[in-house]
Amino acid sequence: MKACHRAPRHSNSLTKADLAAQKAENLIHRDFTADAPNRKWLTDITQIQCQDGKLYIAAVLDCDLNPKNFVNRNVSHDMLQ
Repeated sequence: MKACHRAPRHSNSLTKADLAAQKAENLIHRDFTADAPNRKWLTDITQIQCQDGKLYIAAVLDCDLNPKNFVNRNVSHDMLQ
């Protein structure tokens, strides 16, 4: 039986940590619910490597009573759109 060995993963993320920057206060504390619209919004951006280049997907959601309530979304081949 052979042992499996994987090479260490190197981050290819968009975000590079600024160790000197002040940390933002955690106002949400992982509570992604809201009792009314426009009280809490969340967003995320994802980079996907495709055959013809990178694809960026960003979404903005309202954390109100309907968890599927998209405020906005965008798909682009560059981050300037």
